[in-house]
Amino acid sequence: MTMGRPTSFSQEKADRICERLAEGDSLREICDPEEMPSETTVYRWLRDPNNAAFRQDYARAREDQADNSADRVADLGKKVEKGVITPDVGRVAIDAEKWSAGVRNPKKYGQRMQLANDPENPIQSLTDDQLEAKFAALMEKSRG
Repeated sequence: MTMGRPTSFSQEKADRICERLAEGDSLREICDPEEMPSETTVYRWLRDPNNAAFRQDYARAREDQADNSADRVADLGKKVEKGVITPDVGRVAIDAEKWSAGVRNPKKYGQRMQLANDPENPIQSLTDDQLEAKFAALMEKSRG
């Protein structure tokens, strides 16, 4: 007799899902193995009013996932510096990680808007060369 994917809520599976999310894995990756619930099942668990604790753990795991993405930005920068990956590949990967962090935790990693004519937060426009120089200086500072 073949067993299908689990559909009933399991605290053990829920904990594993949250752990892996916090480690940076996507829900799609986590749910891929046949012994794990499908993504649809996980979404159903999240909507279930009896799973308030799971909803809180899941939300916390998504915030942790944002921190993980932010950490990977620095790791990718170092890989570019060492020549492990090309700058073009690094830029694409860094942009994806920044986007992920910003979406998962916008208060911490989202783009901040500055209002024009705000003396406390003047708008500063930088060219690509100026941004790259600032990034290089920050990387140099982090090594030192």
